[in-house]
Amino acid sequence: MLKIIEERGYDSEDMIVFCGTLPIKNGEFIYGEAFSAELYDRLTDNKIQLNYQVHILTDAEVV
Repeated sequence: MLKIIEERGYDSEDMIVFCGTLPIKNGEFIYGEAFSAELYDRLTDNKIQLNYQVHILTDAEVV
């Protein structure tokens, strides 16, 4: 996958690629617009948060 991303010019120094199973409804993939999560340690009261926007690549394969 990283080779394809690089070949298509989508790579960047600060890029992160998350992969997983996408749901399909009526034969179409369902994509969210964004994702957010938080890990919380109640013993130390520390937390790690992440948020990202989803960008669907214009030349992605059609299934």
